[in-house]
Amino acid sequence: MKPRKPFAVLSYRTIFICLLAAFFESNALAVVFTSGIISFDYNLPGYYPGYTTGPGAIGSAGDTWNVTSIVGSSPVTLETTTGQATDVAWNFTTSGGQSVTLGGTYGPLFEDSSALTSSPTITGLTPDQTYVLYIYSAYWGQVWDVNGVNFSTPEIVNAGSVNTLTDGVNYDVETVTADATGTLTFSNVSSQNGPPEISAWQLTPVPEPSVCALLAVGASCLTWRMRVKNKRVWKF
Repeated sequence: MKPRKPFAVLSYRTIFICLLAAFFESNALAVVFTSGIISFDYNLPGYYPGYTTGPGAIGSAGDTWNVTSIVGSSPVTLETTTGQATDVAWNFTTSGGQSVTLGGTYGPLFEDSSALTSSPTITGLTPDQTYVLYIYSAYWGQVWDVNGVNFSTPEIVNAGSVNTLTDGVNYDVETVTADATGTLTFSNVSSQNGPPEISAWQLTPVPEPSVCALLAVGASCLTWRMRVKNKRVWKF
């Protein structure tokens, strides 16, 4: 007798491949920020170019940063460090800012701080999604509240050269959750001198357990069916 056709094997395999294809296609083409890193820095055109390429506390060489002037306007639509367009935007109102010359590998990251006259926001995120947010030191010391989580950054004005990035020294990192509208709101808790300031920040989403679980289940099903196929007894 002929063995049964491995219809179920092909079916499971096809479903799993389709799941993978849909997942990676959505991440490649969609503007929803579900993976990667968004990095943002202020500059002062003609004087201080800002930190345009390279790693921050996270990331790697060749990463690109979104850069805008400390006297610029918003919203600023943001890209990931690989150049992927997103729906994420940085919204702020500024009265100007301050600049200081800093040397070292990471000096340009801190040279320009925008003085913000209202609570800035990051919009276009996934509602109720958890993110890891890095806020870098500004000209003066700051304490920000972002959706109920406090960030504290020391002043950078007298730093000289900045060759290393250290949590608690020149940036603060915390886990935050976007609200029901997909927004992170920065509220000033205290500022060392004058209006609150921001120099730079980075954001990366925490992977959704449901996505990881879906891929794991698909892989398990495919593995199981392949084992069944390999162990099938041929009858005559």
